Amino acid sequence: MALSAYIIHQSRGRTRIKIPDKTRDHAFFEQARERLSVLDGVEEVTVRPLASSILLLHPEIPFSEIEGKLEDLDLFELEEKPDTPEPAPVTPLLSSALEDFERSVVSVSKEGHALLFLLLLGLAFRQMLRGQIMTPALPLLLHALELAQKAATPETTKP
Repeated sequence: MALSAYIIHQSRGRTRIKIPDKTRDHAFFEQARERLSVLDGVEEVTVRPLASSILLLHPEIPFSEIEGKLEDLDLFELEEKPDTPEPAPVTPLLSSALEDFERSVVSVSKEGHALLFLLLLGLAFRQMLRGQIMTPALPLLLHALELAQKAATPETTKP
C-alpha cells in the first residue's frame, strides 16, 4: 500500500508536499530527501519530519515534469488534498473576549491603576512585536491581567 501524500502549497518553481502518515519519521524523510535530490530539475529538497512535509525547489521546470518521476521512486502517491472543515466563526468569541477586556479596563481605570495597566499592556505588545513572546512579553501581559483581575474583584473589608 502506497503512502498518501498531497500538495499543500505550490508556486512557480516551488512545491510543498505533505505526508501525514510519516509525521516525525526522520528516517523516512531523510531517505526521501536523498532520493528526491537526484531528480532532474530538482535543485533543493528540504524535509520537515515534525511537520510531515517536503519542500521541492525546481525553478527551471514545472512540477508536472517532476510528478511523473515521483511514481518511479515509490516513496508516496500524490492524491487530492483532503477536504478540511471550515473553522468556526470567530466573531462571537472575539466579541465576548473584547467585552470582557473592556470591562476589565474600565474597572482598572476606576481603581486608578489605568496608567500602570496600559503601560504594562503596551510593553507586552511591544515585546511581542519584537518577537520576544515568552520573555518578557508574557510576564508583562500576566502582570497587566492580574492588575485587571484585582481591580474587577471587589475586596471584602475586614471587621
